Amino acid sequence: MEGFNKDKYTFASTVAMVDIGEKAVKIREKQISIFLKELFLFKVLLKDLVGHSPSYKNKTVILNIAYYIIEDTEILERIFEKRELPFGKLGRETRASRAFLEIWQDYILAYVIILSNPNYRYIQDFLKVELKEESTSITIYQNGKDSTLKGLVLKVHGKSAIIMTGLGDFTKIKKMEELTVGEEGEGKSKKGLANYKLHIAIATMIIMLVSFGLYKDYNKAITTVIISSTSQIKLELNSGNTIVYIHTPADKGKNMVSSVAPMDKNIDIGLKECIEYAKNNAMIPDKGIVVTITGEPLKYGILKETAQYVVDNDILIQVNNAGNLHNIYELADKKKGR
Repeated sequence: MEGFNKDKYTFASTVAMVDIGEKAVKIREKQISIFLKELFLFKVLLKDLVGHSPSYKNKTVILNIAYYIIEDTEILERIFEKRELPFGKLGRETRASRAFLEIWQDYILAYVIILSNPNYRYIQDFLKVELKEESTSITIYQNGKDSTLKGLVLKVHGKSAIIMTGLGDFTKIKKMEELTVGEEGEGKSKKGLANYKLHIAIATMIIMLVSFGLYKDYNKAITTVIISSTSQIKLELNSGNTIVYIHTPADKGKNMVSSVAPMDKNIDIGLKECIEYAKNNAMIPDKGIVVTITGEPLKYGILKETAQYVVDNDILIQVNNAGNLHNIYELADKKKGR
């Protein structure tokens, strides 16, 4: 098998050739129903795919990782047996970081499930995938909030629908007409309530803009923290080092999140409480806990309570702070020799 090439395949603007007619829609509807159930077995929810979309650059890497998995029988069988990615092996062979694989595991699994199963041919027909070296089309980036999007209807709810576009995006649209699962549908990208209120009276508009700006600043993640115990927890932080997003694929990790409830806590408190839970529930590996920080690095000294706890409890921990090894032990008031 040839080595991994992150640019081998690409999403492109070529027109997808799909079967039309009521019979084809019914077949696709059945395939979509089975696909969504299979996603659920992998603990991947459609709403999570919609709510956490990768950039086009990252999506291209994700696509090529998915094809690499499909072309490697051993990895493919292991994934369908364990229903999760083998992060170590996959990281070594694709040179993708563990953090990248952890963050985009849901998208990788969704592409693998669709593209590896010949029984999903009617779904596959909607994905516009080409070998990059053979591609003559121009790639379309659909990032505009007012752009009209078109794709395969996966779910319909009220005035909105979730579609899979030819560029591999799972997105929610505002329906322009009645849509049925399994047919091709189009509509405007679905806006949130704050966006909609920007169109009301001038006085209310000013109030809403201020409120929305504060909310957006609070929820804008600039730092990602991956806690690797026996389960992986992903925490995203805003500029104030407050936890604004949490994700974990494993049941043990979900139990930790449910018990600790780190959302909206300072990273020092949230990290300390996660480590404390891991200690009390036998979730610390023999080699200790690894904390990987990407994006904006944490400023030195802000993990003082975490440092004090790991020193007082003699816990092994390694902190990779955006590429720099962070000696957390020296922040504690009572240091223990290492």
